[in-house]
Amino acid sequence: QEFIDRYIDGLLYMVYIDEDREVRATDKDLYRAAIAAANDFLASRSMEVVLLDQVEELKRDHTTLVEDAAGENLSVVQWLAQKLNADVYILIDLTVGTEKRGNRYYAQSTVTLTVFEAATGRLLGSKSASQLDRSVGASEKLAGINSVKISVTRLMDDVVALSKATMQKAVATGIRYELFLLGTHDADTVLQLIERLKMNAEQVAEIQSVYRTDTEGKYYVFFFGSSEEFERMLYESARAVPGLDSMKLISQRGKSFTFETGL
Repeated sequence: QEFIDRYIDGLLYMVYIDEDREVRATDKDLYRAAIAAANDFLASRSMEVVLLDQVEELKRDHTTLVEDAAGENLSVVQWLAQKLNADVYILIDLTVGTEKRGNRYYAQSTVTLTVFEAATGRLLGSKSASQLDRSVGASEKLAGINSVKISVTRLMDDVVALSKATMQKAVATGIRYELFLLGTHDADTVLQLIERLKMNAEQVAEIQSVYRTDTEGKYYVFFFGSSEEFERMLYESARAVPGLDSMKLISQRGKSFTFETGL
């Protein structure tokens, strides 16, 4: 329970836009303001947050992002969240209307924040709020931004509470790590590795076999520990199995690990 409490208190959040939504060029500043307001709220409460610049830099640098995400049956945002080691990602959707009265602009906004677990893509919940006719600005754009910021800030306490409560339940039986093994033609050796992992009873709650072929296998390992501890456990377990002394990590994305067995 102590580990779970520490994990929940240290959740890393990523706030972004749903990639499936077409955002008009005129609305991009509104979305950036909404993301900034959410990130500012999290940072002001000493919570870990992935900055928008980090997300956009990863998108720019990874030219095959869409293909990679589709190939692994992930949404683009989930792929980004995992790559940046986020535990939870929050998608923002918003609508804003403005009107001019005299020399002032007035805005109304409705904002929805939808929360997902990064490792699984599982929906954790959603919260909405409206800011009606009270946001004033010297321009149409500023009035809209003010309205969106107020709506987001009003929602964030509930969103954080929702995230923590649902994640607490989700990891009660261990954090789900994905383990991909490449080179699995020797079924007996692979089974020995799985049995060896299960011997770490204090940290390994359960191992589920998703599939295994002659070339690769996928497993869900429910584990009480950090990514570094998970990787260390894999190497220690492999060294105890004859034939796996050259097993090595090929790639890691969040809580998804791919190892080459060397068989």
